[in-house]
Amino acid sequence: MLINIVIPAFNAEQTISRLIFSLDKQRALASSEPKHKIAVTIVNDASTDKTGELIESLSPAHFTLYTIHNAENIGRGLSINTAANTIPSEYLLLIDADCEAKDNNYINGFLDAINKGKSLVFAGMLDPAPNFWGLYFNASQDRKSIDEPTGFSTTNVLIRRTLFIKAGGFYEEYKSYGFEDRDLLLRLIQQLPKQQEEIAYNSLSPLVHHTTESVESYCQKQYLAGKHASTVFRKRFPVEYRKMHYCKVDQNELRMFSVRLMQFSALFLPLYKRITSMVIYFGVLPLKLRIVLVRICAGLSYFNGTRNDND
Repeated sequence: MLINIVIPAFNAEQTISRLIFSLDKQRALASSEPKHKIAVTIVNDASTDKTGELIESLSPAHFTLYTIHNAENIGRGLSINTAANTIPSEYLLLIDADCEAKDNNYINGFLDAINKGKSLVFAGMLDPAPNFWGLYFNASQDRKSIDEPTGFSTTNVLIRRTLFIKAGGFYEEYKSYGFEDRDLLLRLIQQLPKQQEEIAYNSLSPLVHHTTESVESYCQKQYLAGKHASTVFRKRFPVEYRKMHYCKVDQNELRMFSVRLMQFSALFLPLYKRITSMVIYFGVLPLKLRIVLVRICAGLSYFNGTRNDND
């Protein structure tokens, strides 16, 4: 049985070696598991830094390393599709390039899930940084629950490859940040008639995630999600979309009074972002209040994106 660990990488020269080193130290690979049962596929998504050169120089001792170089940037989801269709395997384990295994037993938790016949296995992530963005990331992870598996991301997720292929992989219309994970997870779960028997949460295998964020960059991602990805997801899964918090700040889903109120509030978004950045930097408010300020900025940015979703 082959597990293919798929790592999409774009401009990841600062982090990719650390991730590969953390995987190469796994006790399960170094001792009881034969080398040919684990493969790692790095998909260099037309990086403009030295990612491509760097991954070609890597030589792990305990697993086979494959590299794929995209001629043009196609995005995370389609890069994963490329790896899934290129390297035959029984399972795909998806990891982003800005992560690393928390300890040397990371693989073991997924091996246990495979031995129990699981088809879709989620695991957590954590950011050890004591700054606001590390705390914010960890707070968002704490809200995830196996009772609502579509709320997870597809980083640190094990998927039976036949299930991934049958579901169609990542949907190609997502060209920017947002919703591609939930779209895939909804389709994966639809393919599992015995969900309670085939879906699991692996508490033994967290990934360390290194968050590099700012109020401006975070708001820009939310704007792009509203402008592009929300349009695709809303058309494909209208019922599911209306259950999400995003729906509450989508111009297409709001009544006229709410739209006018959001439009007025959005006029002050640049000011809100500056104030929020200063509050975060100086740490003058409790964490929960700082999180609220960031979410207000993110919600208004998303709203602005939905106003321009046909541009």
